[in-house]
Amino acid sequence: MDAIFMSRRGFDGHVGRSWHLLIPYKEGGFVVDAPLSTSGYDIDLARSLIKKYGLKFSDLPALVFVPNEGTNDFFFACLSGMADEEILGMIGHIGDMAVEEFEDGPADAKDFRDKLNDRVQSYLTQQNTLRMFRKAGKVANNLLGFIGLVV
Repeated sequence: MDAIFMSRRGFDGHVGRSWHLLIPYKEGGFVVDAPLSTSGYDIDLARSLIKKYGLKFSDLPALVFVPNEGTNDFFFACLSGMADEEILGMIGHIGDMAVEEFEDGPADAKDFRDKLNDRVQSYLTQQNTLRMFRKAGKVANNLLGFIGLVV
């Protein structure tokens, strides 16, 4: 969680007004462009969102993306088991995409959000696939090492 809190100011500074990293906050629901501390984190609001989207403990912490406001449509990035550097890298990459789309993408706000959410969802799918291959590679190496010891 600390990595997410640390990244918010840099993310908002990087992307400007093109997109926001919203964090459940005790004062007013979500914080945007305001000082933030871990003591201000609204665990009850976070818990209600976790329940609303059906996230499991193993999915947490997570970045949740809601492409269509007012609907239950969502996708998320599971940050569980990721090092702080990986989390910051992911958030930074998403920020880069937001800036690119804001500068070069559709002028219409809905089209901008749709295209950016498509890009982010694609990126997260790629990252999940890479993580699965890395994990499978480690398991295979361990298994081969074990087989080598037995033989």
